[in-house]
Amino acid sequence: MRQGRRWISFGLLLACVFSLAACLGPRKQERIRTAEMHKSEANRIEGVTTIKGEEFQFDNFGVLQTAAISGKVKGAQMEVPLDQVQRVWVSRREISEGRTVALTVGVAATLVLAAAITLAATGCPYLYSWDGEKFVLDAELFGGSISQGLERQDFAELPGLRASAGAYRLLLADELDETDYTDSLELIVVDHAQGSRVGIDDNGGLHSLNRPMTALEAHDDTGADLRPWLASPDHRVWEAEPAQLSGVPLRRTITLTFPKPAGAESVRLVVRAGTAQWGVQMFNKIFSLYGRDLNGMLDSLDDNRLEANSVLAWTRREDLFTLNVWVREAAGWKVRGVIPGGWMGSKVIPLDLSGVTGNTVQIQLRPPAGFWAIDSMTMDFGVDQPLRVTRLQPATARTDSGAEVTDQLRQTDGKYYQASQGDKAVITFNAPPPTPGMSRTVFLASRGYYRPNMHSTAPADTATLLRIFTVPDGMARFAAEQFAALRLKTITH
Repeated sequence: MRQGRRWISFGLLLACVFSLAACLGPRKQERIRTAEMHKSEANRIEGVTTIKGEEFQFDNFGVLQTAAISGKVKGAQMEVPLDQVQRVWVSRREISEGRTVALTVGVAATLVLAAAITLAATGCPYLYSWDGEKFVLDAELFGGSISQGLERQDFAELPGLRASAGAYRLLLADELDETDYTDSLELIVVDHAQGSRVGIDDNGGLHSLNRPMTALEAHDDTGADLRPWLASPDHRVWEAEPAQLSGVPLRRTITLTFPKPAGAESVRLVVRAGTAQWGVQMFNKIFSLYGRDLNGMLDSLDDNRLEANSVLAWTRREDLFTLNVWVREAAGWKVRGVIPGGWMGSKVIPLDLSGVTGNTVQIQLRPPAGFWAIDSMTMDFGVDQPLRVTRLQPATARTDSGAEVTDQLRQTDGKYYQASQGDKAVITFNAPPPTPGMSRTVFLASRGYYRPNMHSTAPADTATLLRIFTVPDGMARFAAEQFAALRLKTITH
């Protein structure tokens, strides 16, 4: 067992809830109680991020006290009051050293969740990369594809992957109560100019990233300056607390203004974002509303493509598992791109700017409160550079029980590698030799779906489901009702 790192919200740390649900973000269900933080060698506080965006890394480890987290920072003793803590950085002894996750923020909100929520966990395949010494969690695959009717291809950068003895090694693991169906895995090896970066969009398009520009202005609907939070990938993540029935709007608004070079008619928006913990919990709640009818609902998505498409359209319209990017044009605000949800990873969204006038470009996001976590947003107007691209199919794939599954993973053909909770498979690829004078970035293309194993015998709550799916902002309003109920439960107990 090795020591890994993860970011968890303070409320969930106290609460004990650490959930991976519907593969809507990088989380894994565990129980981490306050007493365990004091006694267990498995859980150690390495640092915190405050609600003001300050980051403190403890020289050794911090101590969780009644009203603060204390420890030495650069030799000086420091106490961070709990009501000022946004995120807690905890090292955890487990097999996946290097696992890093970003959970919900907002201490007040998570304290309510802490007292009241117990979740059934469903998920998707975890993908670990061999970094030369150990396997590290690098991605979660085809998030949100909870039935064959919602099967899709997914793309993810694998920053932890390193060649060893002429091979790349991946570990595919089903760690939750679900059945995974993986149709294909392919590595996209990209050699590019040193000093440049390469990103991939949701269609598998590769993009040179040479001239990142941060926002001239960035603020939310409260007027708060978000530039420190969104300028670069770090431990400062913008995430609004869940909505309430009064006082907090169902949706939040983020507006960013970027410089626009003369004549530019397109740009690559580079976003590091993912689904927030509250969104994960609300999708779990929807599953529970179906009760014993859930499997029938999932079967209907498999059998009826129109129904599956209607679900996808609903998630996009409501900004739930995808987040619309609005661009201000001469004719008004227009949707010109979509940010995919799920795993908190880097995503490239090409934007059409042909309708934008002037020397700036303004974009806007309108996420339901509590459903999205956004780490960074930049724009890149650079010119695409030559890329050397090599696509690799698996050389070998073998389960932990010794079964050979290489043929099931080599191409998209409907022959699935099927895995149940606890199953693992190691997949190897023949690594091409490095190209002298060039840097290398590796992406994974995967295709498949998964089915949650729910065991409810309760009848479906059809009235609530109807409101969620047919009323505009129905999911956001339902989430606000759930939050209000949790807060009331906490106060009365």
